[in-house]
Parts: sequence; structure tokens; C-alpha cells
Amino acid sequence: MLYLTKELGFDGWTTGVVVGIGALGGVVGAITAPWAGLVIGLGPVLMVALALSAAGMALAALLTEPRWAALACVALSQFVLWVGQEIYNVHQVPIRYAPVPNRVQGRVSASIRSVVWGLAPLGALLGGAVGAGAGLRATMVASSVLGAGS
Repeated sequence: MLYLTKELGFDGWTTGVVVGIGALGGVVGAITAPWAGLVIGLGPVLMVALALSAAGMALAALLTEPRWAALACVALSQFVLWVGQEIYNVHQVPIRYAPVPNRVQGRVSASIRSVVWGLAPLGALLGGAVGAGAGLRATMVASSVLGAGS
């Protein structure tokens, strides 16, 4: 949000449209996830989905001028990012539950959610600190590289 509003100067309406395009990407990812898993397999689909998400993150920082090109890059970025995220989200749950007996699946779910959601504020603080020091665009590029590494 800071990159869109502070760095690129998008107003609220434009930012909302870009985020909405990302939501549309999430719907496309959720719809295509079963097909993707069948075509390339459960393990590979996770790697491809994370790579797709990382590519989406990188696209946002690709162009800042002219304004229409920056808007197109960010819109495409959000779409691709959320296609990848939803494909990943659909497939990571079955892998988590496959080796676990039914009686403890609730604990597994609660544990992973506690770790992921519990660490999110720390990630936000770290991202804010890096963004304040290195700049928002550089932080987005670094984030996409780390995402690709995952």
C-alpha cells in the first residue's frame, strides 16, 4: 500500500482497482488449482505456485514511469501474485494433513496458524524497517527474491 500511494502516487480509487484485480487473480487461482495439481502433481504445483507469486511480487517494482505502465505492471503483479498464492493455499493444506491422524488435525491447523499469524506482525515490523532504510522499491525487489527462494 505504501509503495502504491507514496512511491507511485496512486490515489485511493486507483489503489482499490489494483487490489481488486489482485482479488480477481485469487479467484482464478482458486478455480484453476485443482486442474494445476492434477496436471503437474502436488509437489511441483507448490513450487510453481510460489515461483508465480514471487514473479508477481517482482512485477510491481518493474516500472514506475510512465504512469500507465506503472499501473499496468502493478495490476498484472497483483493478479499473478494472487493466482500463485491461491494455487499454493489450496494445495498446501492436504500435504500438511496427509501424514497426520484425523484426531490431531485440529491441533496441526491451530499450530500452523499460530506460527504463521503470530510471526506476521514481526514480518511487518521488519519490512517497515527495511523499507524505511533501503526504500520501498528495493524492499519489494528483495521480498520477491526471498519469495522465490522459498
